[in-house]
Amino acid sequence: MDDNLTSQRILTTLADKWQMLVVVFSCGSEALTLLKEGKQHFDLAVLDVQMPEMDGLEATRRIKADCAGQQAPWIIALTANAMEGDQEMYLQTGMDDYLGKPIKSGELAAALARAATRSRADF
Repeated sequence: MDDNLTSQRILTTLADKWQMLVVVFSCGSEALTLLKEGKQHFDLAVLDVQMPEMDGLEATRRIKADCAGQQAPWIIALTANAMEGDQEMYLQTGMDDYLGKPIKSGELAAALARAATRSRADF
């Protein structure tokens, strides 16, 4: 998720509209803890690249490492950094998709559709 409350509201509003269950956290370490507990499976994670404590890149590395042998959630990078080469760097880190800020509902819908296609193909 995102540490920015406005981004959190946009994402949760859109997810609610699309009847998706959302769990909000404000830093990468919270995301990692939720995944490690294993009480709930997550199909998708939208991680801001620049979160406090543990950024989205480090959280992604750890999530992918911790999920070895299991299906890791599809991870979408969310960032205001849209410089040339950034998207490739995020994908090389292990993130599966990329969204720039400000969040646009059409782009989010397209990213979710890509994630859904991947999820169906893996089962």
